Amino acid sequence: METYIIYYFIDENQKPFYIGVTKNFKQRIRNHKYEAVHNKRNLPKYYKVRKLLKLGLTFENIMIPQEINLTKEQAFYREIQLIKEFKEKNHKLYNLTTGGEGFGEITEETRKKLKKARTGQKRSEESKKRMSEARKGMKFSDKHKENLSKARRKRITTEETKQRMSKASKGKINIKTYKLIDPDENEYITTNGLVLFCKEHNLTSQNLHKVLNGQREHHKGWKIENVK
Repeated sequence: METYIIYYFIDENQKPFYIGVTKNFKQRIRNHKYEAVHNKRNLPKYYKVRKLLKLGLTFENIMIPQEINLTKEQAFYREIQLIKEFKEKNHKLYNLTTGGEGFGEITEETRKKLKKARTGQKRSEESKKRMSEARKGMKFSDKHKENLSKARRKRITTEETKQRMSKASKGKINIKTYKLIDPDENEYITTNGLVLFCKEHNLTSQNLHKVLNGQREHHKGWKIENVK
């Protein structure tokens, strides 16, 4: 009988940012690596992977098996549950769907099971232990630790920068209005300018303008349109 594996992509802080299912873990690592490094696919999870690789991580550090020896049904139900659980806790995931796509043709009975699975369950103690053990096995060189430290410092937004961002979006006449669509297809209309919206949603206005101008397909899975 074929068995399946739930795996995570984890970041430099050892937090999951993508959840997937496979029945051949080694082959899946090779596929992901090829798409991220050679094809340079424009997907949010691969943007993140490329940044982590530049910090010195390997795919073996990033892609961690989480739950093993599952049936196909168990694996895809669990994928749905985990994605829902993390998103309900406002944890940032780069999954563009709610999971469960690997079932193939969906019968009415399977559809009911999927709906039930999407109600979510808390991670088991065994699952938490497996994640902890995977983290303990990660070894970092001094150079790697230095790169991680630099990366974290770069993410800090100074008070001066926050004030400039606020001034850029407030008090202006004829501030443009945009419609933004997040990775889950939720729509937003900006009311106080794009810069302030980006600040609230951890986005970059320059990259969104590239999406708007057709230079990029999306920014972190987000799309943007002018509101006339």
